[in-house]
Amino acid sequence: MAYRRKRDKSEDKKARKAEKRRAMEEEEARRVAELSIYSATDNPFHDVNLDQQFRWHKKTEKEKKQGLTLEEAQRRDAIRRQEAKEELDRLNKRRAEREAEQRLREEEEIRMHRLTESAQMADWLAKEEEFQLEQERNRAMIRIKEKRAKAIDFLALNLRYVNPPSDEDDELTKEGLEIDLDEPYTIVDSLTPQQVEELHDDIEKYLRLEKSETNLEFWTNMMVITKDALERIKATRRMGAAAAAAVEADITALLQGKSYEHLVQLQRQIQGKLASGEPIDTDYWEGLLQKLLVWKAKAKLRSFHEVVVRNRLEQLRKRQRDEALQAQEELLAGVARSAQRGESHNAMPTEGAEREAAEEVEPYDRSMSPPLIDIRDLKHEEREMHIVTTIEDLRYLMQQRHNIAGTRFIPKPVEVPVQEQAAEAPSNADLAEALYRAEAERELDEEEELFNVEETINRTTAYNWEDKYRPRKPRYFNRVHTGYEWNKYNQTHYDTDNPPPKVVQGYKFNIFYPDLIDKTKAPTYKIIKEPGNDETVLLLFSAGPPYEDIAFRIVNREWEFSHKRGFRSSFDRGCLSLWFNFRRNLSHQRSMPTVACDKEELWKRLGREYSADEFDRLLFEFGLELDEDTTAEVEELRKKGLPAERPQLKIEIPANRYDLLCIEGISRALRVFLGLDKPPQYKLAYPAGGESALLTATVEPETKQIRPYFACAVLRNVKFTERSYESFIDLQDKLHQNICRRRQFVAIGTHDLDTIQAPFRYRARPPKDIKFIPLGKSQEYTAEELMTVYESEKHLARYLPIIRDSPVYPIIYDKNNVVLSMPPIINSEHSKITLNTRNIFIDVTATDETKLNIVTNIIATMFSEYCAEPYTIEPCKVIYPDGTTRITPDLKYRTTSAHASYVNSCTGLNLDAPKVAKLLERMTLIASVSPNDADEVIVQVPPTRPDILHECDLMEDAAIAYGFNKLPDTFPATSTVAQPLAISKLSDIVRTEWAMDGWVEALPLILCSHEENFEWLNRKDDGKTAVRIANPKTLEFQVVRTSLLQGLLKTIRENRSHPLPIRVFESADVVFKDPSLERQARNVRHAAAVWCNKTAGFEVVHGLLDRIMLMLEIPRIRSDDFKAETGYYIKERDDPTFFPGRAATIYYRLPKGSNGLTVLKRTLKAALNNPDDLEIGVLGILHPAVLEKFEISYPCSALEFTLEPFKKELQTVWT
Repeated sequence: MAYRRKRDKSEDKKARKAEKRRAMEEEEARRVAELSIYSATDNPFHDVNLDQQFRWHKKTEKEKKQGLTLEEAQRRDAIRRQEAKEELDRLNKRRAEREAEQRLREEEEIRMHRLTESAQMADWLAKEEEFQLEQERNRAMIRIKEKRAKAIDFLALNLRYVNPPSDEDDELTKEGLEIDLDEPYTIVDSLTPQQVEELHDDIEKYLRLEKSETNLEFWTNMMVITKDALERIKATRRMGAAAAAAVEADITALLQGKSYEHLVQLQRQIQGKLASGEPIDTDYWEGLLQKLLVWKAKAKLRSFHEVVVRNRLEQLRKRQRDEALQAQEELLAGVARSAQRGESHNAMPTEGAEREAAEEVEPYDRSMSPPLIDIRDLKHEEREMHIVTTIEDLRYLMQQRHNIAGTRFIPKPVEVPVQEQAAEAPSNADLAEALYRAEAERELDEEEELFNVEETINRTTAYNWEDKYRPRKPRYFNRVHTGYEWNKYNQTHYDTDNPPPKVVQGYKFNIFYPDLIDKTKAPTYKIIKEPGNDETVLLLFSAGPPYEDIAFRIVNREWEFSHKRGFRSSFDRGCLSLWFNFRRNLSHQRSMPTVACDKEELWKRLGREYSADEFDRLLFEFGLELDEDTTAEVEELRKKGLPAERPQLKIEIPANRYDLLCIEGISRALRVFLGLDKPPQYKLAYPAGGESALLTATVEPETKQIRPYFACAVLRNVKFTERSYESFIDLQDKLHQNICRRRQFVAIGTHDLDTIQAPFRYRARPPKDIKFIPLGKSQEYTAEELMTVYESEKHLARYLPIIRDSPVYPIIYDKNNVVLSMPPIINSEHSKITLNTRNIFIDVTATDETKLNIVTNIIATMFSEYCAEPYTIEPCKVIYPDGTTRITPDLKYRTTSAHASYVNSCTGLNLDAPKVAKLLERMTLIASVSPNDADEVIVQVPPTRPDILHECDLMEDAAIAYGFNKLPDTFPATSTVAQPLAISKLSDIVRTEWAMDGWVEALPLILCSHEENFEWLNRKDDGKTAVRIANPKTLEFQVVRTSLLQGLLKTIRENRSHPLPIRVFESADVVFKDPSLERQARNVRHAAAVWCNKTAGFEVVHGLLDRIMLMLEIPRIRSDDFKAETGYYIKERDDPTFFPGRAATIYYRLPKGSNGLTVLKRTLKAALNNPDDLEIGVLGILHPAVLEKFEISYPCSALEFTLEPFKKELQTVWT
């Protein structure tokens, strides 16, 4: 047995080894298969050995035949592999060398190409500057030629004669020779301050473009003269003309007449005196040195002028020689021609002609002159006239000639213009014709139509220019822009398949005036309103001779004058273009809902008719306002034979009075207010079986994902008329738009109870599992398909986003799985209500339980008056997922109280409790005097008045019932004096100081995007710092800023075209989360500044910090000075917002005394890296990544710190 057990163990061991070997072979085969591109499942060549390792059997057999042992074969293979590896390494090394050489060649080529481009760019820039300089010179000569020269042009003319001009400049030089040139620096004496500033800017332009040393010296000296002139102008404004002239006269007397060398010697003496340290009047000698530089510039310019005079004289002599030679040649040519014709033959006729002409002169007679007038025959007014003598007239003529000569211009003979040049330029008529053809050939847009209907103008008088020009009509090509106006009415009654009628939305007028006589005056237009016509107006265009006025009739609506909205008014090349669109009046701009009531129906409900003034007064007393009475419009339409609705009264309702959103609620409240009725009592009417017989609705748990709250009610034995049915539908729409927030919070569904069976189930299912026939359709759709179907229907498309992205949609079923509605989108066609509906089932779904109860009560109570028993509603039982049940609607009256003393204190009245109770009953409240307190009024608030929240609401109703106009006028018993907050006063100090330092205050918005607040500043959001906006309208307003830097950087980005440096600052609030406060957030007043320039300017913001601390009387201390009682210091910090190593933290030490214990405590805390000083801010150079995100290309330095530690409590004015 022992042997067998031992044998069994040996066999088990062999089996285990065999199993292990097989597993290793399978693993080897698997690894080989992974290296292959094929596997056993994908074997296109049907290789049976695919999973096995490849072995070179023939090679092995050959080596055996050669007598090689296995070890020798392996050694040969190892040597061969080593050689192959070495060869491969050599090849790789050679390839790497070739690649390195290639890379170096490419880099060298790129470098050479860059150098070539740089040289070409430099050459191009030089040529560009030369071209600009030449253009400036040519423009100067053209202005001189056209008699509109500026001061800079005369200076540029001087430089044309510093060097002898070339031949091609002869034409321009000829113009300059006609002008007298004085010393260049004298030109500033005859200029106004504005002209001097303009001359300064022009000289800077020449200094930037000039390359010649001589010309640069000239312009540099002129710049000195110009700056001195500007300084003298400022001194005159500062000191007065007399004082400035006296100072200038003293300096002129000292320096006038000295040569340039003498001025240089004098300059050295003054500089030596200033450097000597002697007790002298430094301001005087520095001012004299400054003026000395000006006189040196004048001396240099005099030498320039001498060269100009010499060269001009040479040019004039050369010109005179040329003219003399030309005259001599012409004279010789004329003599030669006369000799050929025989001039002696023509001598006698010439003498005879002269004698004959003299004989033809009529002798003078006294009657040819006007008779002399006796001064006694003149009237008194004519005797008072000034009589100009011959001497005075001659003196005046010579003065005018002297003035003209002083302008440095010599009139030239007028040359006859060449007609060929005039023919080259197209006339205004041709341009206008081309514009007209282009406008006529332009295709009309899809929403444009031609509008060329002209209105007749009845003129009572003729044009005052008709005797000179023949009046004619201008040509025009106009367009009218039409489109659909999707207001609330059109959204309800039309869709894209059946659109409403098009309305006029704008016009484009193009009136052509090519032959306008006075082209300096643009044509005008004006609107003419006609009495009794409010729908259209006349648009009248006037231009002047030779064009008549022209008018068009347009719609009378407000224009949109924004260029972004298409407005255009221009007159160019004889074409007047007036394009405009009408302003769109959006319905959501109305702050209060408006209810349209049928006028006849309302009079019937109130029991009498009212005039417009009477009803307006009644509404005002009740706290409402009559917006419009359509009676006149309806009567006018009926007179024209056009169809018209019944007259409507449009009444504005307060936003929180949901019980007045229909004619039923308005008439009910007014009847109670007028004392015609008592406030109605709303009550629940249970069926015969009691609570157990109520209709039930079960809410399933899945509805928590979408709309968790549900309520319902039943109106029994309802009798609808056409108008009450429309009012019922209109009330639902108004509730949806008002308290329901466009069905976002609450959605209402109404159904014909006789077409469905209880119990009902309120579920939430995937959209693909929901299928029914929606209201107004004839076929079934799934909920997914309805999302697509209703995208094109604007009155429903606005509600689709409420549930579109939800995994489940709400749905209501009856007992037979018939769909009632899919809130908040659409009801079912199966259960729709009609005029014949007698029993109405109302379902209400919501995301807000409070709004759910309000809407359910309002919709049920308002139309309960149409039930067989008025003001009764049958409740329903709602079973929630947790097993709780609710009876809806809840019509319990809420008990509250008001005090007559409180009402009297707020209104100034003197009423007792019974009178206050009567006033409250007029406002549909049930009120009675408390049996325990004679001042207290017990009030039962009905379910229709959710606006009653506090005793002040009851006081307001009592005041309305009493009459606002009857309330007594009283003055307040106390008065107060305002006082600034300490932090606001501190901010004003910072603003004033920084503004006086030349910084500009910016006022960015306090809201910004999340990226700007964190990512763009290289900061991380820990979720505990920034206050987020729950439902931001745009991405730019997601969070409340926690820093002022992003607003300042955005300001620099929008103003980066301004000259550098840009210096902006702000002192305003930032907001942080603070769970310790009731509002969960706190405001902190910060001050920040950013410097943007070609250099970083860290020292600038550091100096700005030092300046404001100096003004706050806070000393600067060392960080290791623990004995200092108070002060501030900075320490280096690592901040991703700033450049590494270029940021610092600002610390502030609060004044806590400097005794030994305090110093020891500070020292110990500092040693433990836990200093007691406050970290109040940062400063440094902003990181390039931050600047790149804000699109700023220049380096910036920033400073930001809090002002809260520095504020002090202000003393009260009085107590």
